[in-house]
Amino acid sequence: MLIRAGDDRLTDAMLTGHKFARQERLRRAGFRVPRFFCVPVTVFDEVARDLVSPPPPLAREADLLAWAADAAAALSSAALPADVAAELAEAVRDLAGEEGLLAVRACVVADADGNGEDGATDAFAGMTESYLYVRPQDVAGLVARCWASGFSPGSIMYRARRDLPPDSVRVAVGVQVMVPGARSFVAFSRDPRTGEASCVIAAAHGIGEGVVQETADVDHFFVDTASGEIRAELVVKHIMTTRGDGDEGPVRRPVPPEYARAPVLADDEVRAVTRLATDVETFFGLPQDLEGTITPDGEIHLVQARPVVFSPPLPTPSPPPASSPTPAAPPSTAATPAAAEAGSGDGPRVRWTNHNLTESFPGLSGALTYSQARVFYRVIFRDLYRRMGVPDRGLRAREHHLNRMVGLVDGRVYYRVDAWLALHGQIPGFPLVRRWWERSMGLGEDFRPSRAQVARALLTVPALTARLVRLPGEVRDFLRWWDRVVDHSADMDGWAPERLISFYRRLWAEVGRRWGVTLVNTFFLLVWTTLTSAALRRWVTDDEQRLLGGLLMGGRENRSLLGVRSAIALAELVSAHPDLAHRIRACDHHPTPGHARPEPGQTSGHGQGHGSDRSRETRDRGGHGDTPEAIWADITAGRYGRRIAAAATAHLHRYGDRALHDLKLEEPSPRQRPAMIVTMIKPMVHGGLTVADSRARELASRAEAESELRERCPGTARRLVIRALARGLRWSVKTREDTRYCRSQLFGLSRQVLWRLGDHLTEAGRLDRREDVLDLTVEEVLGAYDGTLVDADLRALVRARRDERHRATHRPDPGSELSTLLNHPVTSPAPPPSTPAATSTPPPEPAQGTTTPSGHPPSPTAPSCPHHPGNGRSPASFDRPGEGGPAGAGERPVEGGSLDGGTPGGGSGSGGGAAVVDLRGLPSSRGVVRGEARVVLDPSISPESCRDRIIVAKETDPGWLFLMMAARGMVVERGTLLSHTAITGRLLGIPTVVSVPNATTLIQDGARIEVDGAEGTVRVLPPEEPL
Repeated sequence: MLIRAGDDRLTDAMLTGHKFARQERLRRAGFRVPRFFCVPVTVFDEVARDLVSPPPPLAREADLLAWAADAAAALSSAALPADVAAELAEAVRDLAGEEGLLAVRACVVADADGNGEDGATDAFAGMTESYLYVRPQDVAGLVARCWASGFSPGSIMYRARRDLPPDSVRVAVGVQVMVPGARSFVAFSRDPRTGEASCVIAAAHGIGEGVVQETADVDHFFVDTASGEIRAELVVKHIMTTRGDGDEGPVRRPVPPEYARAPVLADDEVRAVTRLATDVETFFGLPQDLEGTITPDGEIHLVQARPVVFSPPLPTPSPPPASSPTPAAPPSTAATPAAAEAGSGDGPRVRWTNHNLTESFPGLSGALTYSQARVFYRVIFRDLYRRMGVPDRGLRAREHHLNRMVGLVDGRVYYRVDAWLALHGQIPGFPLVRRWWERSMGLGEDFRPSRAQVARALLTVPALTARLVRLPGEVRDFLRWWDRVVDHSADMDGWAPERLISFYRRLWAEVGRRWGVTLVNTFFLLVWTTLTSAALRRWVTDDEQRLLGGLLMGGRENRSLLGVRSAIALAELVSAHPDLAHRIRACDHHPTPGHARPEPGQTSGHGQGHGSDRSRETRDRGGHGDTPEAIWADITAGRYGRRIAAAATAHLHRYGDRALHDLKLEEPSPRQRPAMIVTMIKPMVHGGLTVADSRARELASRAEAESELRERCPGTARRLVIRALARGLRWSVKTREDTRYCRSQLFGLSRQVLWRLGDHLTEAGRLDRREDVLDLTVEEVLGAYDGTLVDADLRALVRARRDERHRATHRPDPGSELSTLLNHPVTSPAPPPSTPAATSTPPPEPAQGTTTPSGHPPSPTAPSCPHHPGNGRSPASFDRPGEGGPAGAGERPVEGGSLDGGTPGGGSGSGGGAAVVDLRGLPSSRGVVRGEARVVLDPSISPESCRDRIIVAKETDPGWLFLMMAARGMVVERGTLLSHTAITGRLLGIPTVVSVPNATTLIQDGARIEVDGAEGTVRVLPPEEPL
């Protein structure tokens, strides 16, 4: 039904289109916008469903235009549903009376990814019809003609050339009071040609159609918004567009002679229009293109506002002088624009973030890793949307978004935000959890759904409840299936390329059918989090995050935690054998060259490495220079007893895919390098941690939270509700951690297949070295055997990518958020509009005291491949030491600290860290601890270096567990209450604070700090204060 004045749904662009949603927001904020109501797109959907057939597949232009003409003809003669027609007649009388005149305008409604009329990226300007000076009795027929105009040849071909589905046209119609304007204008708050801070106004006598349709003679005015200087380009005005006689509509008429040579606008009117343009820009937060009219009494009426569409290429606009006043915006009750409207003086931008992605893909990523990540996101999210009820038509229409969910910008993996919003926007009920989702993505918005969005989302609750009821059984089926897959694919020794490729394709086909259940759980995890946090905030405390962390403890162990406790149990067995414990405590961390790369026979799922002459030679030297490889060989050979050997090999078999950055295919895992387990358990052997201690810490945290809940929430019924919600959230967290471990195994299986294919390509002479496979995409590796390569010279591809990676290592880290220009190729990122270009800062040398691998700088040209002899380093060689560039570049500023004085990467230079008094983040694991900071930018270090210190990092992943277990506390720049760092801190019982912006920059390595995991504070201690 119709949406009348005062209805909050008028601001919902998914119902009314950007054009009318913006007008309503402006009207509510105090701008002079003519009254109107809308025939929402839902009415169009109801009528078009039976009248518009699907377009022909793979149609030629002529066939597509013929289809569009048929659709337009059917819609233009369509009758409104009877109830809508009756309500329309009443609404028209209320708006215009019997004699008033109206404007009837169409608007192509934005789809889930924001593509719609007056959008920032696809304006559809002039593609639909507007009818002016309309009598009330003619409105109904013109609504149908507005619908039909969405299928005009221009509109359809515009969509085709923008790769937008032709059959996704949906049209809303606005009916508005016709303002009797004597003069009209179009104004740009910034120059659309250059992006400069200059207001450009085109004005003519008569109504705005004359300016927009270029049927009237127009004066132009250019206003420097900083100085107020006006430059006018005047013409002799002969023609204007105005109202015709009777029902004639707009017509062209001569301009009265007395107005022909005078400016259309006086200087004070030019300044008034400029103020209006800058006020609207301030209101929406980006440059605006306005249409307005001036009535004979001199009042300015605003009839349309849309983001400016700039003409590339453009220089970066110069900011106004610091002394220039900022125009005051009218009072606003509206939220800031969504990500789909991001723009600047450079033109529309694409927003990227890696806020919670760098824990999986930190630093530079090779072609093999990135291409596998693209496959992963594409197939699993397609399955999610299918399971959540998104129609196949919607998925086909947004296939391009599925293919670009993650991008590679300057060698680093990022989420493309507009693609995620477009896809997630299709999920029923998504507005209810979008706020938590945006926080988890680090987007910084504070999304508040409109009442209309909430109402529509609530209608989906029964279907979502049914999905939730089915979810536990689906999760059990998924885990049983996955365990069978892992058990039957553990040993790939001797597999020929065809068998490897066949296995890989079958595996990922099944992943595409089954993995979506893990994301359904993630959706409901957001639901549980939203509900539990709301209950705690309403009934218990405003600081609900701190209490919620404790309530999540306890319950059944997840697979990640079982892996940790398996390692602890192994360490307990080792500690009971004094000779072995001594060897592990004294051994070198980095593997020797002769053991860095396992031979194919050692990369099986069981990883049974046995004793060797080299290990015996090392033992005979009394352990001096003893290596993890030598110790592992002795353990698995049974030198220290069958029980320890069995526990070690069982741990490898079950948990061998969990390692640092285990989704990066260039990184090794214990599955390929079993001796890594020796390094992992070393801090546990040192610290004497036991499984019983680990469980006791977890239960103590839970008991403390339960006690606080009883004390602060005396109502029994409310406590029961909170506990029920927390129980649901605990189950979802456990399921997420279980399936994240399955994800590590999935990438582990893919790593085994692709590395072995790299071996075969090297043996066949297609690659120079085995590690060159890291610089090929998955499609290229498989295509070498399928015969589908476009460029068969794999060596040339490898050289080109290695050279590009080398260049990327010498560019500053773009930061966790960045933007690129929509209409430009994505190469190096453009800085955000308000941020200086990151490339203006040369990459710094590694800071003294900053953690880098093994103390020797990695080679910038040769990637590190764990499958190659002589290379004992992690692929930190894909990155410069310390990640180069200022840590935290592009991130939000920190209260109480300065980004200018600190040594990048937490170096020990003087200045920056001493100025920091107090940092604040998200409290994640209770307790207060003091100690020395260990700034970790690359985790491929000995856990011993973190012993009894407080880890300070940008992000962590599950592979950091063995560093965390050696530490006394953790401070991490990124993360949420449900991120891996927060969960692990609670499990280990060490004080933890996450989401502390720029911590690795503002805290020096070795600084004395205090962490309060309950309050979420991190304090740098003065020298005189004791630890």
